[in-house]
Amino acid sequence: MKKLFLTFIIALIANVTFACSAVFTYGASPTHGGLLRYSFTNTSSYGTVPSGYFTSSRLYYGDGFSGGATGTTYHTYTSAGTYTVKLVIYVMDSSSSTIYCADSTTSSVTVSLPPCGITLSDTIHSGGSASFRATCPAGTTGLTYYWNFGDGSYGTGNPVSHTYTYNGTYTVSCYDTGSSCNYYDTLHITITSAASPYPCSSFTPSFTTSISGSTVTCTNTSTHPAGTSAYGHVNWEHGDGTSYGFSYTSDTHTYSATGTYVITLVENWEDSAGTIVYCTDSVKDTVVITSLTHTILGNVVRDSTYGTVGADSVLVWLITLDTTTHIITAVDSTW
Repeated sequence: MKKLFLTFIIALIANVTFACSAVFTYGASPTHGGLLRYSFTNTSSYGTVPSGYFTSSRLYYGDGFSGGATGTTYHTYTSAGTYTVKLVIYVMDSSSSTIYCADSTTSSVTVSLPPCGITLSDTIHSGGSASFRATCPAGTTGLTYYWNFGDGSYGTGNPVSHTYTYNGTYTVSCYDTGSSCNYYDTLHITITSAASPYPCSSFTPSFTTSISGSTVTCTNTSTHPAGTSAYGHVNWEHGDGTSYGFSYTSDTHTYSATGTYVITLVENWEDSAGTIVYCTDSVKDTVVITSLTHTILGNVVRDSTYGTVGADSVLVWLITLDTTTHIITAVDSTW
C-alpha cells in the first residue's frame, strides 16, 4: 500500500510538472510619444492548478528590461532593431515557493518605426505667435499634415505658424495622411504673451445675500464683457471652513452655529469654452447669523391610536428638530 501511495504522488507531481506551456503573441502598438511601443499578450496554459499553488510569469524584452506578463502588457523600445524576447512561466507552491512546473519560450521580435509615425515640436514666439513642426522618423515622404491649434483654428503644411489671440494653455494636434498612412499626435503649449482684449479692470466681482434663519443664499451678480462666460469658474468660501466651487450662479449654505461670518466669492472669468482664464478677482461680504433654522422632518406612520380612516390611510406628522437643544416638537398632523 505504501508503494502504491508513493507511485500515486510521483504521478501527481509529474502531471503538475508537465501541465504548463508558455505561449505569447506580440504586435506593434505605437502611441503618442512612443512610436516603438509593442504589445505582448501572455496566452500560456497552466493546466488545472491545484489548490495551494499559484502561477507566475515574466517577460524579458531583450533590451535589458523585463516585467510581469499577466494578460496584455506594453513595452517601448528606445531604438529599432531585432530583439530576442523570452517568456518564463511557473506554477509554484504558495507556502514553500517550490516550483512544480516551469516552461519558457522565445521569439525574435523585429521592432521598426511606423511608416506614418510622427513627433511634434514647437517654438513659442512673442506676441502670442508659435511655430510647429512634425517629424516622421521613418523618413516617409509625400505626407500631408493637418493641424488643430486648440483655439478653434486649423491649418495644413509642415512646418506651420499660428498666432493666438488670448493667453492660455492649448492642446495642439496633428495628423498625417498619405499612402496607407494615418497617424495622430498631440502636444501642449502655454501662451503668455498674447494681448488679451479684456483688461481686468472691465471685470467686477459682486454678489448679494439673503438670510433665512441660519441659511444664507448668495447670488452671483458679477459683471462680464461679451465673449466671456457669464460666471466662469467660481468658489464660494463660507467663512466657517467650508467652501463650494464650480460654475454656479448662486450658492446656499446653512450654518451650524450663530455668529458673524465673512463670505468670499472667488471669480475666474473665462472664455465661453471654459478653457482660458482671463482674470481672477474676489469680493467679500459679512453676514450675521442670530438664530438657527429648525430642520423640518417628515415622518409617515400608521397610528392606530387615532383610529382608522381608511384601509390605505396613514397619519402624517409634521415635526421640527431644534439643532441646538436636539428637541423634536410635533407641529401638526393630518390623515
